[in-house]
Amino acid sequence: MTQYASKTPRDLNHDPLPYVTRAGNRYEDGIWYGHDMFRRYLDPRPEFDHVQHNAPNPLLLDMREFWPVIVGDWLAALDDPWFTDGVPQEFGSVTEDHIDHARRVLSRLAAIDG
Repeated sequence: MTQYASKTPRDLNHDPLPYVTRAGNRYEDGIWYGHDMFRRYLDPRPEFDHVQHNAPNPLLLDMREFWPVIVGDWLAALDDPWFTDGVPQEFGSVTEDHIDHARRVLSRLAAIDG
C-alpha cells in the first residue's frame, strides 16, 4: 500500500518570518501599510522547509486548493473521470493508486465529520 501526503513540502514550511519586503526585511505577517516599499510578499526561506518522505497525492492537492470542504462531494468526484483527468498537471499525473489512497483518506474524514 503506497503512502502519499496531502500537501506539497513548500506548503509545510515553518519559517517564523515568511514575509519579506523589497528591502529584504522579514516579518511574521503579510500586513502592509499602503506604501509599496513596505509591502510584504510571501517568500518562505527553504531552510525552514519541512522534510516530507511521501510524495503528495495530486488528487488531494487539487481538492485542497480548488474545492470547498465537502467530503461527500470529494468522495463522489473520485468516481468521475472528468474530475480525476482534470487535475492540474503541476500536481502530477493521477493513477489508480492515487484514487484508492484519496478514497481511504476521504472516507476517514467523512467518518470523523459524522
